[in-house]
Amino acid sequence: MAIEFIVENGTGLTNATSYVSVAEYKQYYENRGIDYTATAEATIQAKLNVATEYIDNNYNFIGNISNDEQALSFPRIGLSKNGNAIDSDVIPQDVKDAVCYIADKVKNGNIEQVDTGVKSESFGPVSKTYSETGQRKFPILNKYLKPYIMAGAPLVRLA
Repeated sequence: MAIEFIVENGTGLTNATSYVSVAEYKQYYENRGIDYTATAEATIQAKLNVATEYIDNNYNFIGNISNDEQALSFPRIGLSKNGNAIDSDVIPQDVKDAVCYIADKVKNGNIEQVDTGVKSESFGPVSKTYSETGQRKFPILNKYLKPYIMAGAPLVRLA
């Protein structure tokens, strides 16, 4: 059975699985001096599917989806960046870059789990034990996605 890989084209596809095509992924990394031309297309497709799912499941985005039936969180209505409105049929390049970045962290169908390094530490009578593995943090995703992420609930002043 083949991987189901359908790139969102801005119309709010009901069966899209990725924001990024294989060609876009390869170009993202080629621009950074990394060559993925020898990597199997199906491998990259699977990574892009997992990365898209990771982005959609871990971030709450501003605005509303463009089509009630669409499979993914983008395209969206009500987005802007630096005061400029983003058309409701556009997947922002920052979102695509975030997917490309995180796709490279996919190993065996999952985002990398990492060893935290320190298992326990003591300072005088105080000691702390950590779990052995944890979900890796990816600060660059916040840089890419910040313009589109919902901030905390607005403050309301009570009279």
